[in-house]
Amino acid sequence: MDSLPLGQFDLTDLPTEADGTLTLQTFVFGSPPGRQVVRSDGTAQLVGGATSPASSRALNPSVGAVGPGRYRLTGTLVDANGQPACGLALASGRCVFSCGPGSLRCEGGASSLPLGQFELTDLPTEADGTLTLQTFVFGSLPGRQSQATDGGGGGGCSQAITPTSQTFEYLGGAGTVTVSAPAGCAWTAQSHNSDWLTITAGTSGTGPGTTTYTVTANASGAKRTGILTIAGQTHTVTQNPKGPDPID
Repeated sequence: MDSLPLGQFDLTDLPTEADGTLTLQTFVFGSPPGRQVVRSDGTAQLVGGATSPASSRALNPSVGAVGPGRYRLTGTLVDANGQPACGLALASGRCVFSCGPGSLRCEGGASSLPLGQFELTDLPTEADGTLTLQTFVFGSLPGRQSQATDGGGGGGCSQAITPTSQTFEYLGGAGTVTVSAPAGCAWTAQSHNSDWLTITAGTSGTGPGTTTYTVTANASGAKRTGILTIAGQTHTVTQNPKGPDPID
């Protein structure tokens, strides 16, 4: 529910654990997440904070100007294994959960992106010209990053990719992404779904270049989405499932 006073929450239609309790995970900005067991008799017990020492992080966050002194911050939240994760990205009072289309958002957060991805807009910088990004992936401690508004420094290495997304049918195929970067500007490419989305060429480069990849057949029966991070930008791959066999 979104109509309650500050600090209050209301979660409905919750199943219990096998022992008849509910497990509540809480997070207040600036403090580690807490984990509570709430019993069916209404009592609660704090059983500890995060168990993982790993901090959540945003993979290669990218900054773009949207107006005088205002910026757009995009990236992908990843877990301790480097995989796209459901979590929270917060900057300049704007936030969004990176849990896929329909995620909850605060002012300035895009909620229509694939799992792990986030977009925060209309952000003012800190006094030193950076943006401070607060991230949280469930089960890990909050992470905090500073991102320069020139794209991370490096002598003006402004990088872009084309296209930023591609869709494949269930049989899969090959894709190519073009990297636009100044001469002498180094970049890398990485797949976050290497079990079915594999980079075959262009894992790194300097200046303009290309990255090619292959997509295996989708035998899962459901649409799937994968992510490539290339030159600090996100390339999203969507693959449709196989349709029903024709009836003779």
